[in-house]
Amino acid sequence: MKLFKKIQEYILPREVDFFQGLQEQSILIKNIIDELHNIYITKKSSDGNVKELIQNAQDIRREKLNELYQVFITPVDKEAIGRAYINLDWVVMSIEHLEVELKIYKIADLTEYETIINLLKEEMNHIHHGFEMLQKNDFDHFSKRVFSIVHCDNKLIEEYARRVADHLDSNDLKMILTHKEILAQLKEISKRIRICANDLEDMLFKMG
Repeated sequence: MKLFKKIQEYILPREVDFFQGLQEQSILIKNIIDELHNIYITKKSSDGNVKELIQNAQDIRREKLNELYQVFITPVDKEAIGRAYINLDWVVMSIEHLEVELKIYKIADLTEYETIINLLKEEMNHIHHGFEMLQKNDFDHFSKRVFSIVHCDNKLIEEYARRVADHLDSNDLKMILTHKEILAQLKEISKRIRICANDLEDMLFKMG
Protein backbone atom coordinates (compact mmCIF):
# COMPACT_ATOMS: atom_id res chain seq x y z
CA MET A 1 0.00 0.00 0.00
CA LYS A 2 2.81 2.41 0.88
CA LEU A 3 4.55 1.53 -2.38
CA PHE A 4 1.35 2.31 -4.33
CA LYS A 5 1.09 5.72 -2.65
CA LYS A 6 4.70 6.45 -3.54
CA ILE A 7 4.01 5.54 -7.16
CA GLN A 8 0.93 7.81 -7.12
CA GLU A 9 3.01 10.71 -5.83
CA TYR A 10 5.50 10.37 -8.66
CA ILE A 11 3.17 9.45 -11.53
CA LEU A 12 -0.22 11.04 -10.89
CA PRO A 13 -0.45 14.83 -11.13
CA ARG A 14 -1.37 16.56 -7.88
CA GLU A 15 -4.46 18.75 -7.80
CA VAL A 16 -4.80 21.65 -5.35
CA ASP A 17 -7.92 23.73 -4.67
CA PHE A 18 -6.47 27.14 -5.47
CA PHE A 19 -9.82 28.91 -5.33
CA GLN A 20 -10.09 27.80 -1.71
CA GLY A 21 -6.57 29.11 -1.11
CA LEU A 22 -7.46 32.46 -2.66
CA GLN A 23 -10.56 32.64 -0.48
CA GLU A 24 -8.41 32.05 2.59
CA GLN A 25 -5.88 34.66 1.45
CA SER A 26 -8.63 37.25 0.98
CA ILE A 27 -9.97 36.55 4.47
CA LEU A 28 -6.49 37.11 5.93
CA ILE A 29 -6.46 40.53 4.27
CA LYS A 30 -9.94 41.37 5.53
CA ASN A 31 -8.73 40.44 9.04
CA ILE A 32 -5.87 42.93 8.65
CA ILE A 33 -8.31 45.70 7.69
CA ASP A 34 -10.57 44.69 10.60
CA GLU A 35 -7.58 45.07 12.92
CA LEU A 36 -6.87 48.54 11.52
CA HIS A 37 -10.47 49.40 12.38
CA ASN A 38 -10.02 47.97 15.90
CA ILE A 39 -6.79 49.87 16.56
CA TYR A 40 -7.46 53.24 14.97
CA ILE A 41 -11.23 53.63 15.25
CA THR A 42 -12.96 51.55 17.94
CA LYS A 43 -9.79 51.25 20.10
CA LYS A 44 -10.84 47.67 20.94
CA SER A 45 -7.47 46.11 20.14
CA SER A 46 -4.75 46.15 22.76
CA ASP A 47 -2.35 44.01 20.72
CA GLY A 48 -1.78 46.27 17.74
CA ASN A 49 -0.68 43.17 15.84
CA VAL A 50 -1.20 44.46 12.30
CA LYS A 51 2.49 43.84 11.55
CA GLU A 52 2.16 40.21 12.66
CA LEU A 53 -0.98 39.69 10.55
CA ILE A 54 0.75 41.22 7.54
CA GLN A 55 3.76 38.93 7.96
CA ASN A 56 1.48 35.90 8.26
CA ALA A 57 -0.37 36.80 5.04
CA GLN A 58 2.92 37.29 3.19
CA ASP A 59 4.32 33.99 4.46
CA ILE A 60 1.23 32.08 3.36
CA ARG A 61 1.28 33.80 -0.03
CA ARG A 62 4.87 32.56 -0.57
CA GLU A 63 3.81 29.02 0.40
CA LYS A 64 0.87 29.08 -2.00
CA LEU A 65 2.97 30.36 -4.90
CA ASN A 66 5.56 27.65 -4.25
CA GLU A 67 2.76 25.10 -4.26
CA LEU A 68 1.47 26.53 -7.54
CA TYR A 69 4.87 26.05 -9.21
CA GLN A 70 4.83 22.34 -8.33
CA VAL A 71 1.36 21.25 -9.46
CA PHE A 72 0.23 20.19 -12.93
CA ILE A 73 -3.55 20.59 -12.68
CA THR A 74 -5.11 24.03 -12.06
CA PRO A 75 -8.68 25.28 -12.66
CA VAL A 76 -7.33 28.06 -14.90
CA ASP A 77 -3.83 28.74 -16.19
CA LYS A 78 -1.07 29.13 -13.61
CA GLU A 79 -0.33 32.69 -14.68
CA ALA A 80 -3.87 33.80 -13.76
CA ILE A 81 -3.69 32.17 -10.32
CA GLY A 82 -0.20 33.51 -9.67
CA ARG A 83 -1.29 37.01 -10.70
CA ALA A 84 -4.25 36.81 -8.30
CA TYR A 85 -1.94 35.92 -5.39
CA ILE A 86 0.51 38.67 -6.34
CA ASN A 87 -2.22 41.31 -6.58
CA LEU A 88 -3.70 40.23 -3.24
CA ASP A 89 -0.20 40.67 -1.84
CA TRP A 90 -0.14 44.19 -3.28
CA VAL A 91 -3.18 44.95 -1.12
CA VAL A 92 -1.22 43.68 1.90
CA MET A 93 1.83 45.77 0.96
CA SER A 94 -0.32 48.88 0.55
CA ILE A 95 -1.71 48.33 4.06
CA GLU A 96 1.85 47.87 5.30
CA HIS A 97 2.82 51.20 3.69
CA LEU A 98 -0.17 52.85 5.40
CA GLU A 99 0.98 51.48 8.75
CA VAL A 100 4.48 52.89 8.21
CA GLU A 101 3.08 56.34 7.47
CA LEU A 102 0.73 56.27 10.47
CA LYS A 103 3.64 55.43 12.79
CA ILE A 104 5.99 58.05 11.34
CA TYR A 105 3.33 60.78 11.32
CA LYS A 106 2.27 59.72 14.85
CA ILE A 107 -1.39 59.33 13.87
CA ALA A 108 -3.29 57.15 16.35
CA ASP A 109 -6.88 57.90 15.35
CA LEU A 110 -8.63 57.40 12.01
CA THR A 111 -12.21 57.92 13.21
CA GLU A 112 -12.86 60.53 10.53
CA TYR A 113 -12.00 57.91 7.89
CA GLU A 114 -14.24 55.15 9.25
CA THR A 115 -16.45 55.29 6.14
CA ILE A 116 -13.42 54.63 3.93
CA ILE A 117 -12.17 51.74 6.05
CA ASN A 118 -15.64 50.18 6.14
CA LEU A 119 -15.74 50.37 2.33
CA LEU A 120 -12.37 48.59 2.17
CA LYS A 121 -13.76 45.85 4.42
CA GLU A 122 -16.80 45.51 2.17
CA GLU A 123 -14.63 45.31 -0.96
CA MET A 124 -12.53 42.50 0.52
CA ASN A 125 -15.67 40.66 1.55
CA HIS A 126 -16.84 40.74 -2.09
CA ILE A 127 -13.41 39.52 -3.26
CA HIS A 128 -13.66 36.57 -0.86
CA HIS A 129 -17.13 35.62 -2.07
CA GLY A 130 -16.03 36.07 -5.68
CA PHE A 131 -13.41 33.33 -5.29
CA GLU A 132 -16.01 31.22 -3.49
CA MET A 133 -18.39 31.56 -6.44
CA LEU A 134 -15.66 30.55 -8.88
CA GLN A 135 -14.97 27.48 -6.75
CA LYS A 136 -18.67 26.53 -6.76
CA ASN A 137 -19.21 27.49 -10.42
CA ASP A 138 -21.88 29.92 -9.24
CA PHE A 139 -21.56 32.30 -12.15
CA ASP A 140 -25.10 33.70 -11.97
CA HIS A 141 -24.35 35.95 -8.99
CA PHE A 142 -20.67 36.49 -9.79
CA SER A 143 -21.04 39.71 -11.79
CA LYS A 144 -22.97 41.30 -8.92
CA ARG A 145 -19.94 40.84 -6.66
CA VAL A 146 -17.59 42.47 -9.16
CA PHE A 147 -20.06 45.33 -9.72
CA SER A 148 -20.27 45.83 -5.93
CA ILE A 149 -16.49 46.13 -5.67
CA VAL A 150 -16.46 48.80 -8.40
CA HIS A 151 -19.38 50.58 -6.71
CA CYS A 152 -17.56 50.58 -3.33
CA ASP A 153 -14.39 51.90 -4.96
CA ASN A 154 -16.34 54.73 -6.60
CA LYS A 155 -17.96 55.63 -3.27
CA LEU A 156 -14.54 55.55 -1.62
CA ILE A 157 -13.14 57.99 -4.20
CA GLU A 158 -16.03 60.37 -3.48
CA GLU A 159 -15.36 60.14 0.26
CA TYR A 160 -11.64 60.66 -0.37
CA ALA A 161 -12.38 63.86 -2.33
CA ARG A 162 -14.71 65.15 0.41
CA ARG A 163 -12.11 64.55 3.12
CA VAL A 164 -9.35 66.23 1.12
CA ALA A 165 -11.63 69.22 0.49
CA ASP A 166 -12.40 69.45 4.24
CA HIS A 167 -8.70 69.50 5.12
CA LEU A 168 -7.93 72.12 2.47
CA ASP A 169 -10.18 74.53 4.38
CA SER A 170 -7.64 74.44 7.22
CA ASN A 171 -4.73 76.84 7.60
CA ASP A 172 -2.53 74.07 9.05
CA LEU A 173 -0.30 73.14 6.11
CA LYS A 174 1.42 70.28 7.96
CA MET A 175 -1.94 68.74 8.85
CA ILE A 176 -3.18 69.11 5.26
CA LEU A 177 -0.13 67.40 3.77
CA THR A 178 -0.04 64.65 6.39
CA HIS A 179 -3.68 63.68 6.06
CA LYS A 180 -3.60 63.92 2.28
CA GLU A 181 -0.81 61.32 2.34
CA ILE A 182 -2.87 59.03 4.59
CA LEU A 183 -5.94 59.44 2.40
CA ALA A 184 -3.88 58.74 -0.72
CA GLN A 185 -2.65 55.49 0.82
CA LEU A 186 -6.20 54.44 1.72
CA LYS A 187 -7.20 55.16 -1.87
CA GLU A 188 -4.27 53.06 -3.08
CA ILE A 189 -5.50 50.07 -1.05
CA SER A 190 -8.90 50.33 -2.75
CA LYS A 191 -7.22 50.60 -6.16
CA ARG A 192 -5.31 47.37 -5.47
CA ILE A 193 -8.51 45.60 -4.40
CA ARG A 194 -10.20 46.71 -7.60
CA ILE A 195 -7.31 45.16 -9.57
CA CYS A 196 -8.05 41.91 -7.72
CA ALA A 197 -11.62 42.20 -9.03
CA ASN A 198 -10.14 42.30 -12.54
CA ASP A 199 -8.34 39.04 -11.75
CA LEU A 200 -11.68 37.51 -10.75
CA GLU A 201 -13.22 38.49 -14.10
CA ASP A 202 -10.18 37.22 -15.98
CA MET A 203 -10.55 33.81 -14.35
CA LEU A 204 -14.25 33.72 -15.09
CA PHE A 205 -13.63 34.37 -18.82
CA LYS A 206 -11.02 31.62 -18.92
CA MET A 207 -13.40 29.15 -17.31
CA GLY A 208 -16.19 29.99 -19.77
